[in-house]
Amino acid sequence: MEKEGIAIYAGSKVPQLLKAAIEKAVKSGNYLNASDFIRDAIKEKLQREGFFSHIEGEKCVHYT
Repeated sequence: MEKEGIAIYAGSKVPQLLKAAIEKAVKSGNYLNASDFIRDAIKEKLQREGFFSHIEGEKCVHYT
């Protein structure tokens, strides 16, 4: 069982078109790097689909 607050590594391959779009988003200055963009995208999707009510920093709070 994982301890709360410990980050995991989750690697994934993306098509070249998505990679280019992510690089463009990073170059816009809104993100530190590709990992920062991907973390933000995952958080937004989880919130939008209702899996988490809100996310504070690195702690995720689940709907009850």
